[in-house]
Amino acid sequence: MYRRAVRLGRAEPFIGTLAELAAFRPAFAADQVLAEGETLGQAAAAWQPAPVPLATADGAGPELICCAGTAVASGPEEFTALAAALDNRLTVSALRQPGFRADELLPGSLEGLLDAQADAVLRHTGDRPYALLGHSAGGALAHALTCRLEERGAGPTALILADVYLPSSPGGDGGCGATRCSTGSCSVPWCRSTTPG
Repeated sequence: MYRRAVRLGRAEPFIGTLAELAAFRPAFAADQVLAEGETLGQAAAAWQPAPVPLATADGAGPELICCAGTAVASGPEEFTALAAALDNRLTVSALRQPGFRADELLPGSLEGLLDAQADAVLRHTGDRPYALLGHSAGGALAHALTCRLEERGAGPTALILADVYLPSSPGGDGGCGATRCSTGSCSVPWCRSTTPG
């Protein structure tokens, strides 16, 4: 239905309808009871899958972790051609957005999603270096995730944004409001220069 809506030039109302319907699905930020001392990211770990491996390489160099957008057609598969080109040269994986499968909770907020994804990245990488790549609307999420990881003192060695929206353009927030760091402390130059304060 999404692809048909795009062909008909009606993607925006279709996405609005999906967003309204999604409000009726259980969400891990709103519906999850936290244990004493437990963070939302820790509780949401069950709902944020580990990065999906796409390519492997022996040797030095950071792992490239790709960040999918929030559109219906987004997911790890959008990075398979890139991963195939980098196979045996760079380890590549991709974060999948939670909530697209029937047995998964949706993220109830951007904060909950970022905490869950940050925890998934840190569990996956341990103390190994990694870089984040965001494509199209996934660039806004990759940027926000970089900010979250830097706030924790565990930021990536690089943030790569490919074919992304400018923060000021329609769709520049990837549909999630994730164009700027909340603290303005991230290392991304345009974020520092455009964050109020």
